[in-house]
This record gives sequence, C-alpha cells and structure tokens, in this order.
Amino acid sequence: MNLNKRQPEWGFYAADGTIVPISALTASGLKYLEYSATQLKHLLEEKIREERYEQCANIRDELLRRAKTL
Repeated sequence: MNLNKRQPEWGFYAADGTIVPISALTASGLKYLEYSATQLKHLLEEKIREERYEQCANIRDELLRRAKTL
C-alpha cells in the first residue's frame, strides 16, 4: 500500500513520456525503455523480417504493457 498521494507510484519515463512503474520492469523490458511506442512498432516489424521471434514476443509484451498504462 502506498500512502504517498503526490507520488502514487515510482517508475521511469519511457521515450514517449509514459511512466513505466518499477513493479512492471523486467530484465527483458529494460532495454526497450529508451524507445517510444512508434519506434517499438518499427523495431517489431524489423525483427519479424529477421525471424527473431523471441525478441518479437518481448517487444509485443512491452507494447501491450504500455497500452494498459495509458
């Protein structure tokens, strides 16, 4: 339970201005913190062309997580 009403959740700002809560950070998601959602979509398309499906899943998960926080 967080009692601080002025700062209800600690986190980091992503490149597109969304706040990534510390509780939502994962090792695989840290490297995508510096990218905006648009950049992540382009990166996802690139990884699909290169058939790097594990990275595609990580990028997809990051995009879904950001969509939930908006």
